[in-house]
Amino acid sequence: MPKFYTVKEVARIFCSSTYTIRRWIAEGDVFETVVKVKDGYLISDEEIQRLLKDS
Repeated sequence: MPKFYTVKEVARIFCSSTYTIRRWIAEGDVFETVVKVKDGYLISDEEIQRLLKDS
C-alpha cells in the first residue's frame, strides 16, 4: 500500500508553509495526483519523490 502525506507533512519536507502547499494544490501545477479526504488532502510518497528528484 502506498504511503501518503498530509499537507502539514509535505510542508515540512519542502520547508514551506501549509498555505503554500494548499496553493500549489489549488493551482494544479505542482502535484499530478492529490487525494481529497474529509479533512484535507493527501499526497503520495511517489509524488513527493518525483518532485524531489526533479528539483
